Amino acid sequence: MRKIASVGQWMLCILVFTTSSFSSSELFSPSEAHAKGSKGKKAKKQISRCVSFSQSLGENELSVDFKLTNSCESEVICDIEWKLLCDDDTEEEPASHTKLSQALSTSETWEPNASATSCEGDWRIGAVRWSCASGDKPE
Repeated sequence: MRKIASVGQWMLCILVFTTSSFSSSELFSPSEAHAKGSKGKKAKKQISRCVSFSQSLGENELSVDFKLTNSCESEVICDIEWKLLCDDDTEEEPASHTKLSQALSTSETWEPNASATSCEGDWRIGAVRWSCASGDKPE
């Protein structure tokens, strides 16, 4: 029989997400900001203000639902990655490592799901990282 995540596991997930997610000041990679010069810095601040990120325990309590919403005036491309750790797995040797990417038009929401159904005991989602960059083509 599969164990349901305890309140302690849920709180651990929240802590892991809070400490491993990019802050809004890191929404562009340094190489993209450098390549775009001062326009890149301005775009970086604008994107960090108009893309939101949240996470919640999935309905079945064996997954985590992520939510990225683009309220920017133009398309953005967002990436997210995480590691699933079952029982005694480590971040160096996780049960799985998922990386996804999605273009989001204005007012669009993307809701990827990190499932732990492959774990037979305790589980956690760790090393969550996300970023978004302008989907506009360079001039």
